[in-house]
Amino acid sequence: PLRLVGSEMCIRDRSCILLGIFYWGYCQNSRGYDLVEAYPEVLVNPYSRPFSPDSVITAFPKDVIHPHLFESLPISERDSIRRIVISRMKKDTLNLTESLYAFKPYFDRLKFEDPHFRPLIPWFITKNNRANSDKIPILPWDIININDTIIIDHSYDEKFHKGDRILEINNTPVEEFIKYTYTNRYSPFIVYQAYYHYAYSPGYTVKTQRQNQILNIHTEGITYDHYLKNKISENQKKIWADYKTGYFSIPAFRYNKSIIKDLYSFIKRLKKIGYPNLIIDIRKNGGGSGSDFDELMSLLVNKDTVVYLKNVRLRVSPNTIKDYDFLTEDRMGQLINLPERYFVKSFPLNKEKYQNMNIYVLISEDTGSQAATFANILQYNGSAKLAGVPLLHNALKYGEITHLPWSSNPYATVSISTIELDEYTRNPDGQVYPDIEIPFVASEYMKGGDPVLEKLLEHIESTR
Repeated sequence: PLRLVGSEMCIRDRSCILLGIFYWGYCQNSRGYDLVEAYPEVLVNPYSRPFSPDSVITAFPKDVIHPHLFESLPISERDSIRRIVISRMKKDTLNLTESLYAFKPYFDRLKFEDPHFRPLIPWFITKNNRANSDKIPILPWDIININDTIIIDHSYDEKFHKGDRILEINNTPVEEFIKYTYTNRYSPFIVYQAYYHYAYSPGYTVKTQRQNQILNIHTEGITYDHYLKNKISENQKKIWADYKTGYFSIPAFRYNKSIIKDLYSFIKRLKKIGYPNLIIDIRKNGGGSGSDFDELMSLLVNKDTVVYLKNVRLRVSPNTIKDYDFLTEDRMGQLINLPERYFVKSFPLNKEKYQNMNIYVLISEDTGSQAATFANILQYNGSAKLAGVPLLHNALKYGEITHLPWSSNPYATVSISTIELDEYTRNPDGQVYPDIEIPFVASEYMKGGDPVLEKLLEHIESTR
Protein backbone atom coordinates (compact mmCIF):
# COMPACT_ATOMS: atom_id res chain seq x y z
CA PRO A 1 0.00 0.00 0.00
CA LEU A 2 1.03 3.56 -0.62
CA ARG A 3 2.58 5.34 2.33
CA LEU A 4 2.74 9.10 2.01
CA VAL A 5 4.92 9.15 5.10
CA GLY A 6 7.31 6.84 6.84
CA SER A 7 9.09 5.13 3.97
CA GLU A 8 11.73 5.98 1.38
CA MET A 9 8.94 7.76 -0.49
CA CYS A 10 8.19 9.89 2.55
CA ILE A 11 7.92 13.63 2.54
CA ARG A 12 7.26 14.22 6.20
CA ASP A 13 6.86 12.46 9.50
CA ARG A 14 3.44 13.58 10.65
CA SER A 15 3.72 11.86 14.00
CA CYS A 16 1.93 13.56 16.85
CA ILE A 17 4.40 14.98 19.33
CA LEU A 18 4.36 12.73 22.35
CA LEU A 19 5.92 13.93 25.55
CA GLY A 20 7.50 11.57 28.04
CA ILE A 21 5.96 10.64 31.33
CA PHE A 22 8.85 11.37 33.65
CA TYR A 23 8.69 14.86 35.05
CA TRP A 24 9.48 17.46 37.75
CA GLY A 25 7.44 19.02 40.49
CA TYR A 26 7.37 22.47 42.00
CA CYS A 27 5.44 24.35 44.65
CA GLN A 28 5.17 27.59 46.47
CA ASN A 29 3.43 27.59 49.84
CA SER A 30 2.01 31.04 49.14
CA ARG A 31 0.04 29.50 46.28
CA GLY A 32 -1.45 26.84 48.51
CA TYR A 33 0.82 24.02 47.33
CA ASP A 34 2.93 21.93 49.69
CA LEU A 35 4.43 19.58 47.12
CA VAL A 36 7.97 19.74 48.51
CA GLU A 37 6.86 18.63 51.96
CA ALA A 38 4.43 16.02 50.63
CA TYR A 39 6.74 14.60 47.98
CA PRO A 40 10.34 15.22 49.05
CA GLU A 41 11.62 12.90 46.30
CA VAL A 42 10.45 15.32 43.60
CA LEU A 43 13.02 17.74 42.22
CA VAL A 44 12.10 21.41 42.33
CA ASN A 45 12.92 23.00 38.99
CA PRO A 46 16.39 21.49 39.34
CA TYR A 47 18.28 23.61 36.84
CA SER A 48 18.80 27.37 36.84
CA ARG A 49 21.07 29.57 34.80
CA PRO A 50 21.95 33.25 34.69
CA PHE A 51 20.62 35.42 31.87
CA SER A 52 22.18 38.72 30.93
CA PRO A 53 19.86 41.14 29.07
CA ASP A 54 22.84 42.15 26.95
CA SER A 55 23.02 38.65 25.47
CA VAL A 56 19.31 37.89 24.94
CA ILE A 57 18.21 37.56 21.31
CA THR A 58 20.82 39.99 20.04
CA ALA A 59 20.98 37.98 16.83
CA PHE A 60 19.04 35.11 15.32
CA PRO A 61 20.66 31.74 14.85
CA LYS A 62 21.33 30.74 11.27
CA ASP A 63 18.86 28.24 9.87
CA VAL A 64 20.96 25.08 9.66
CA ILE A 65 18.18 22.55 10.33
CA HIS A 66 14.85 24.25 9.63
CA PRO A 67 14.15 25.48 6.08
CA HIS A 68 13.04 28.97 7.07
CA LEU A 69 12.40 29.53 10.78
CA PHE A 70 14.73 32.16 12.20
CA GLU A 71 15.07 33.86 8.82
CA SER A 72 11.30 34.45 8.84
CA LEU A 73 11.64 37.13 11.55
CA PRO A 74 12.58 40.63 10.41
CA ILE A 75 15.04 42.57 12.54
CA SER A 76 12.40 45.09 13.63
CA GLU A 77 10.21 42.30 14.97
CA ARG A 78 13.17 40.65 16.67
CA ASP A 79 13.99 43.85 18.54
CA SER A 80 10.37 44.24 19.66
CA ILE A 81 10.28 40.66 20.95
CA ARG A 82 13.65 41.14 22.64
CA ARG A 83 12.31 44.05 24.68
CA ILE A 84 9.36 41.96 25.89
CA VAL A 85 11.59 39.02 26.81
CA ILE A 86 13.96 41.24 28.81
CA SER A 87 11.02 42.88 30.62
CA ARG A 88 9.97 39.45 31.85
CA MET A 89 13.34 38.69 33.43
CA LYS A 90 12.71 39.93 36.95
CA LYS A 91 15.95 38.44 38.25
CA ASP A 92 19.30 37.46 36.75
CA THR A 93 18.98 33.69 37.36
CA LEU A 94 15.94 31.79 36.10
CA ASN A 95 14.87 28.20 36.53
CA LEU A 96 13.27 26.14 33.75
CA THR A 97 9.68 27.38 33.91
CA GLU A 98 10.72 30.97 34.59
CA SER A 99 12.97 31.01 31.55
CA LEU A 100 10.28 29.41 29.37
CA TYR A 101 7.90 32.17 30.45
CA ALA A 102 10.46 34.88 29.68
CA PHE A 103 11.13 33.51 26.19
CA LYS A 104 7.49 32.70 25.42
CA PRO A 105 6.89 35.69 23.09
CA TYR A 106 9.91 34.57 21.05
CA PHE A 107 8.86 30.92 20.94
CA ASP A 108 5.26 31.83 20.11
CA ARG A 109 6.47 33.85 17.13
CA LEU A 110 8.53 30.91 15.90
CA LYS A 111 5.46 28.68 16.28
CA PHE A 112 3.53 31.14 14.12
CA GLU A 113 5.98 30.38 11.32
CA ASP A 114 6.03 26.64 11.99
CA PRO A 115 3.21 25.09 14.07
CA HIS A 116 5.49 22.11 14.78
CA PHE A 117 7.88 24.35 16.73
CA ARG A 118 7.40 24.14 20.49
CA PRO A 119 9.45 23.78 23.67
CA LEU A 120 8.80 20.41 25.30
CA ILE A 121 9.24 19.60 28.97
CA PRO A 122 8.53 16.49 31.05
CA TRP A 123 5.58 16.59 33.42
CA PHE A 124 7.63 15.49 36.48
CA ILE A 125 10.76 13.53 37.36
CA THR A 126 12.18 12.18 40.60
CA LYS A 127 15.63 11.65 41.98
CA ASN A 128 17.37 8.53 40.71
CA ASN A 129 14.81 8.42 37.86
CA ARG A 130 12.21 6.81 40.09
CA ALA A 131 8.88 6.69 38.27
CA ASN A 132 6.15 8.80 39.84
CA SER A 133 3.41 8.94 37.20
CA ASP A 134 1.39 6.68 39.53
CA LYS A 135 2.04 8.77 42.67
CA ILE A 136 1.62 12.52 42.09
CA PRO A 137 -2.02 13.70 41.89
CA ILE A 138 -2.89 15.85 38.90
CA LEU A 139 -6.08 17.73 38.14
CA PRO A 140 -8.58 15.36 36.49
CA TRP A 141 -9.64 17.19 33.35
CA ASP A 142 -9.36 17.51 29.64
CA ILE A 143 -10.08 21.17 28.94
CA ILE A 144 -10.94 23.59 26.14
CA ASN A 145 -9.18 26.96 26.04
CA ILE A 146 -11.37 29.57 24.34
CA ASN A 147 -9.81 33.03 24.39
CA ASP A 148 -8.10 32.15 27.70
CA THR A 149 -11.32 30.90 29.25
CA ILE A 150 -10.66 27.38 30.60
CA ILE A 151 -13.69 25.10 30.32
CA ILE A 152 -13.86 21.42 31.25
CA ASP A 153 -14.35 19.25 28.18
CA HIS A 154 -14.22 15.97 30.09
CA SER A 155 -13.69 15.24 33.78
CA TYR A 156 -12.35 12.06 35.33
CA ASP A 157 -13.86 13.12 38.67
CA GLU A 158 -17.68 13.20 38.75
CA LYS A 159 -17.70 16.27 41.00
CA PHE A 160 -16.84 18.36 37.94
CA HIS A 161 -19.14 18.68 34.94
CA LYS A 162 -18.57 19.26 31.26
CA GLY A 163 -18.93 23.02 30.73
CA ASP A 164 -17.60 24.06 34.16
CA ARG A 165 -15.39 27.13 33.90
CA ILE A 166 -12.21 27.00 36.01
CA LEU A 167 -11.58 30.23 37.93
CA GLU A 168 -9.04 29.41 40.66
CA ILE A 169 -6.94 26.46 41.81
CA ASN A 170 -5.75 26.50 45.43
CA ASN A 171 -6.35 30.26 45.52
CA THR A 172 -4.33 30.85 42.35
CA PRO A 173 -6.27 32.47 39.48
CA VAL A 174 -6.27 30.23 36.42
CA GLU A 175 -4.98 33.18 34.41
CA GLU A 176 -1.59 32.65 36.07
CA PHE A 177 -1.46 29.12 34.68
CA ILE A 178 -2.44 30.38 31.23
CA LYS A 179 0.30 33.04 31.14
CA TYR A 180 3.04 30.44 31.47
CA THR A 181 1.62 27.67 29.28
CA TYR A 182 2.18 26.91 25.61
CA THR A 183 -1.49 26.29 24.96
CA ASN A 184 -3.63 24.39 22.48
CA ARG A 185 -7.37 24.60 22.01
CA TYR A 186 -7.71 21.15 23.62
CA SER A 187 -5.37 19.60 26.16
CA PRO A 188 -5.17 17.77 29.48
CA PHE A 189 -4.78 20.24 32.32
CA ILE A 190 -1.50 18.62 33.41
CA VAL A 191 0.10 20.70 30.65
CA TYR A 192 -0.87 23.89 32.49
CA GLN A 193 0.31 22.52 35.81
CA ALA A 194 3.74 21.58 34.44
CA TYR A 195 4.48 24.87 32.67
CA TYR A 196 3.21 26.82 35.68
CA HIS A 197 6.12 25.82 37.91
CA TYR A 198 4.98 22.20 38.28
CA ALA A 199 2.03 23.21 40.46
CA TYR A 200 1.00 19.81 41.83
CA SER A 201 -0.58 19.25 45.23
CA PRO A 202 -1.86 16.32 47.36
CA GLY A 203 -5.29 17.97 47.08
CA TYR A 204 -6.95 20.77 45.14
CA THR A 205 -9.68 23.27 45.98
CA VAL A 206 -11.06 24.55 42.70
CA LYS A 207 -13.30 27.57 42.25
CA THR A 208 -15.57 26.95 39.27
CA GLN A 209 -18.44 28.66 37.53
CA ARG A 210 -21.31 26.35 36.64
CA GLN A 211 -24.00 28.23 34.77
CA ASN A 212 -24.61 31.20 37.12
CA GLN A 213 -23.25 29.52 40.26
CA ILE A 214 -19.81 29.87 41.81
CA LEU A 215 -18.71 26.59 43.41
CA ASN A 216 -15.68 25.59 45.46
CA ILE A 217 -14.99 21.92 44.80
CA HIS A 218 -12.31 19.83 46.50
CA THR A 219 -10.67 16.96 44.65
CA GLU A 220 -7.85 14.60 45.51
CA GLY A 221 -6.99 14.52 41.81
CA ILE A 222 -5.96 11.46 39.83
CA THR A 223 -2.59 10.03 38.89
CA TYR A 224 -1.19 10.40 35.40
CA ASP A 225 -1.31 6.62 35.02
CA HIS A 226 -5.03 6.72 35.81
CA TYR A 227 -5.49 9.47 33.25
CA LEU A 228 -3.74 7.52 30.49
CA LYS A 229 -5.70 4.35 31.22
CA ASN A 230 -9.06 6.14 31.12
CA LYS A 231 -8.48 8.71 28.38
CA ILE A 232 -10.93 8.46 25.51
CA SER A 233 -8.82 7.97 22.39
CA GLU A 234 -10.78 5.68 20.06
CA ASN A 235 -12.99 6.78 17.18
CA GLN A 236 -16.40 7.94 18.32
CA LYS A 237 -19.48 7.23 16.20
CA LYS A 238 -22.98 8.73 16.48
CA ILE A 239 -26.09 8.95 14.32
CA TRP A 240 -28.65 11.78 14.41
CA ALA A 241 -31.92 10.62 12.87
CA ASP A 242 -33.39 14.15 12.91
CA TYR A 243 -30.60 15.37 10.65
CA LYS A 244 -30.06 12.15 8.66
CA THR A 245 -26.41 12.53 9.58
CA GLY A 246 -23.65 10.35 10.96
CA TYR A 247 -20.68 11.50 13.05
CA PHE A 248 -17.22 9.89 13.03
CA SER A 249 -14.31 11.29 15.02
CA ILE A 250 -10.64 10.61 14.27
CA PRO A 251 -8.56 11.79 17.28
CA ALA A 252 -5.26 10.83 15.59
CA PHE A 253 -4.07 9.09 12.43
CA ARG A 254 -2.74 5.98 14.10
CA TYR A 255 -3.65 2.44 13.11
CA ASN A 256 -5.02 3.79 9.84
CA LYS A 257 -6.11 0.40 8.53
CA SER A 258 -8.41 0.09 11.53
CA ILE A 259 -9.74 3.64 10.98
CA ILE A 260 -10.46 2.85 7.32
CA LYS A 261 -12.25 -0.37 8.21
CA ASP A 262 -14.40 1.34 10.88
CA LEU A 263 -15.19 4.30 8.63
CA TYR A 264 -16.16 2.08 5.70
CA SER A 265 -18.45 0.01 7.92
CA PHE A 266 -20.02 3.15 9.39
CA ILE A 267 -20.68 4.68 5.97
CA LYS A 268 -22.29 1.45 4.80
CA ARG A 269 -24.54 1.59 7.86
CA LEU A 270 -25.56 5.19 7.06
CA LYS A 271 -26.30 4.37 3.44
CA LYS A 272 -28.38 1.36 4.43
CA ILE A 273 -30.73 3.56 6.47
CA GLY A 274 -30.73 6.28 3.81
CA TYR A 275 -28.74 8.97 5.60
CA PRO A 276 -26.66 11.01 3.11
CA ASN A 277 -24.54 13.18 5.45
CA LEU A 278 -21.29 12.35 7.22
CA ILE A 279 -19.40 14.56 9.68
CA ILE A 280 -15.74 13.66 10.23
CA ASP A 281 -14.38 15.36 13.34
CA ILE A 282 -10.63 16.06 13.39
CA ARG A 283 -10.69 19.10 15.70
CA LYS A 284 -8.44 17.32 18.24
CA ASN A 285 -6.31 15.54 15.64
CA GLY A 286 -2.72 16.79 15.70
CA GLY A 287 -1.53 14.38 13.01
CA GLY A 288 0.00 10.94 12.91
CA SER A 289 0.88 8.61 10.08
CA GLY A 290 0.14 8.94 6.37
CA SER A 291 0.10 5.18 5.99
CA ASP A 292 -2.63 3.87 3.65
CA PHE A 293 -3.92 7.35 2.87
CA ASP A 294 -4.69 6.21 -0.68
CA GLU A 295 -7.17 3.68 0.74
CA LEU A 296 -8.71 6.29 3.03
CA MET A 297 -9.10 8.84 0.25
CA SER A 298 -10.55 6.21 -2.08
CA LEU A 299 -13.60 6.14 0.21
CA LEU A 300 -14.06 9.91 0.13
CA VAL A 301 -12.76 11.34 -3.17
CA ASN A 302 -14.45 10.59 -6.50
CA LYS A 303 -11.35 10.83 -8.69
CA ASP A 304 -8.87 8.52 -10.34
CA THR A 305 -5.89 10.41 -8.93
CA VAL A 306 -5.24 12.89 -6.14
CA VAL A 307 -2.58 15.52 -6.74
CA TYR A 308 -0.75 16.21 -3.51
CA LEU A 309 2.58 18.02 -3.68
CA LYS A 310 4.12 20.50 -6.11
CA ASN A 311 7.55 20.56 -4.53
CA VAL A 312 9.52 19.71 -1.38
CA ARG A 313 12.60 21.52 -0.07
CA LEU A 314 15.03 20.05 2.42
CA ARG A 315 17.60 21.64 4.73
CA VAL A 316 20.71 19.43 4.61
CA SER A 317 21.91 18.87 8.16
CA PRO A 318 23.21 16.08 10.41
CA ASN A 319 19.54 15.39 11.15
CA THR A 320 18.66 14.72 7.48
CA ILE A 321 21.81 13.66 5.65
CA LYS A 322 21.39 9.98 6.56
CA ASP A 323 17.81 9.88 5.29
CA TYR A 324 18.62 10.39 1.60
CA ASP A 325 21.34 8.56 -0.29
CA PHE A 326 22.09 11.43 -2.69
CA LEU A 327 23.13 13.89 0.04
CA THR A 328 26.81 14.59 0.64
CA GLU A 329 28.76 16.46 3.31
CA ASP A 330 29.62 19.34 0.98
CA ARG A 331 25.89 20.24 0.80
CA MET A 332 25.58 20.65 4.57
CA GLY A 333 23.44 23.67 5.48
CA GLN A 334 22.02 24.11 1.97
CA LEU A 335 18.28 24.35 1.28
CA ILE A 336 17.70 22.12 -1.74
CA ASN A 337 14.80 20.89 -3.85
CA LEU A 338 14.15 17.25 -3.08
CA PRO A 339 14.27 15.05 -6.21
CA GLU A 340 10.80 13.86 -7.21
CA ARG A 341 11.66 10.22 -6.64
CA TYR A 342 11.81 10.92 -2.90
CA PHE A 343 8.28 12.26 -2.40
CA VAL A 344 4.73 11.63 -3.58
CA LYS A 345 3.47 14.23 -6.06
CA SER A 346 0.19 12.41 -6.64
CA PHE A 347 -1.35 9.04 -5.92
CA PRO A 348 -4.01 6.88 -7.59
CA LEU A 349 -7.33 5.99 -5.98
CA ASN A 350 -9.52 2.91 -6.22
CA LYS A 351 -12.78 4.36 -7.57
CA GLU A 352 -14.63 1.11 -6.87
CA LYS A 353 -14.34 1.89 -3.15
CA TYR A 354 -15.75 5.42 -3.41
CA GLN A 355 -18.75 6.11 -1.14
CA ASN A 356 -20.96 8.95 -2.33
CA MET A 357 -21.77 11.02 0.78
CA ASN A 358 -22.19 14.68 1.71
CA ILE A 359 -19.03 15.05 3.79
CA TYR A 360 -18.34 17.75 6.36
CA VAL A 361 -15.02 17.92 8.22
CA LEU A 362 -14.83 19.68 11.58
CA ILE A 363 -11.49 21.47 12.05
CA SER A 364 -9.86 23.65 14.70
CA GLU A 365 -6.49 25.25 15.43
CA ASP A 366 -5.40 21.87 16.79
CA THR A 367 -5.97 20.17 13.43
CA GLY A 368 -2.37 19.80 12.32
CA SER A 369 0.22 17.92 10.37
CA GLN A 370 -1.27 14.84 8.67
CA ALA A 371 -4.77 15.89 9.78
CA ALA A 372 -4.24 19.28 8.11
CA THR A 373 -3.25 17.47 4.92
CA PHE A 374 -6.36 15.26 5.19
CA ALA A 375 -8.63 18.31 5.44
CA ASN A 376 -6.80 20.15 2.67
CA ILE A 377 -6.96 17.25 0.19
CA LEU A 378 -10.70 16.87 0.71
CA GLN A 379 -11.32 20.60 0.32
CA TYR A 380 -9.04 21.00 -2.70
CA ASN A 381 -10.77 18.15 -4.52
CA GLY A 382 -14.25 19.43 -3.70
CA SER A 383 -14.98 16.26 -1.73
CA ALA A 384 -15.91 17.83 1.60
CA LYS A 385 -16.81 21.13 3.21
CA LEU A 386 -14.61 22.19 6.10
CA ALA A 387 -16.40 23.61 9.15
CA GLY A 388 -14.98 25.42 12.16
CA VAL A 389 -12.10 27.90 12.30
CA PRO A 390 -8.97 28.39 10.16
CA LEU A 391 -6.02 26.13 10.79
CA LEU A 392 -2.87 27.58 12.30
CA HIS A 393 -0.69 29.68 10.04
CA ASN A 394 1.46 27.44 7.81
CA ALA A 395 -0.29 24.27 9.02
CA LEU A 396 0.61 22.63 5.69
CA LYS A 397 4.03 24.11 5.10
CA TYR A 398 6.55 22.19 7.22
CA GLY A 399 7.26 18.60 8.27
CA GLU A 400 9.79 15.88 9.14
CA ILE A 401 9.99 16.76 12.83
CA THR A 402 13.19 16.40 14.80
CA HIS A 403 13.91 17.28 18.42
CA LEU A 404 16.81 19.38 19.67
CA PRO A 405 18.00 20.32 23.16
CA TRP A 406 17.31 23.88 24.20
CA SER A 407 20.69 25.39 24.89
CA SER A 408 19.37 27.43 27.82
CA ASN A 409 18.20 24.41 29.77
CA PRO A 410 19.14 20.73 29.44
CA TYR A 411 15.74 19.60 30.70
CA ALA A 412 13.86 21.11 27.73
CA THR A 413 13.85 20.24 24.06
CA VAL A 414 12.28 21.93 21.07
CA SER A 415 10.51 20.26 18.18
CA ILE A 416 11.51 21.64 14.78
CA SER A 417 10.86 20.80 11.14
CA THR A 418 13.47 20.00 8.50
CA ILE A 419 11.37 20.04 5.32
CA GLU A 420 9.30 22.68 3.52
CA LEU A 421 6.31 21.47 1.51
CA ASP A 422 4.22 23.04 -1.21
CA GLU A 423 0.86 21.28 -1.20
CA TYR A 424 -1.86 21.87 -3.74
CA THR A 425 -4.44 23.96 -1.92
CA ARG A 426 -7.45 26.05 -2.83
CA ASN A 427 -6.07 29.25 -1.34
CA PRO A 428 -3.30 31.32 -3.00
CA ASP A 429 -1.64 31.98 0.38
CA GLY A 430 -1.30 28.25 1.09
CA GLN A 431 -3.41 28.42 4.25
CA VAL A 432 -6.50 26.35 5.11
CA TYR A 433 -9.78 28.13 5.81
CA PRO A 434 -13.20 26.65 6.57
CA ASP A 435 -16.00 26.70 4.02
CA ILE A 436 -18.43 27.07 6.92
CA GLU A 437 -16.95 29.31 9.60
CA ILE A 438 -18.17 28.43 13.10
CA PRO A 439 -16.19 30.18 15.86
CA PHE A 440 -15.66 28.81 19.35
CA VAL A 441 -17.64 30.89 21.88
CA ALA A 442 -16.84 30.32 25.55
CA SER A 443 -20.29 31.23 26.90
CA GLU A 444 -21.85 28.64 24.60
CA TYR A 445 -19.44 25.88 25.67
CA MET A 446 -20.19 26.66 29.33
CA LYS A 447 -23.67 25.21 28.78
CA GLY A 448 -22.05 21.78 28.58
CA GLY A 449 -22.69 20.80 24.98
CA ASP A 450 -20.72 21.01 21.74
CA PRO A 451 -22.04 24.18 20.09
CA VAL A 452 -19.70 24.05 17.08
CA LEU A 453 -20.98 20.58 16.21
CA GLU A 454 -24.56 21.61 16.99
CA LYS A 455 -24.33 24.61 14.65
CA LEU A 456 -22.96 22.42 11.88
CA LEU A 457 -25.96 20.09 12.28
CA GLU A 458 -28.25 23.12 12.03
CA HIS A 459 -26.43 24.19 8.86
CA ILE A 460 -26.87 20.72 7.36
CA GLU A 461 -30.58 20.82 8.18
CA SER A 462 -31.00 24.29 6.68
CA THR A 463 -29.45 23.22 3.37
CA ARG A 464 -31.14 19.83 3.09
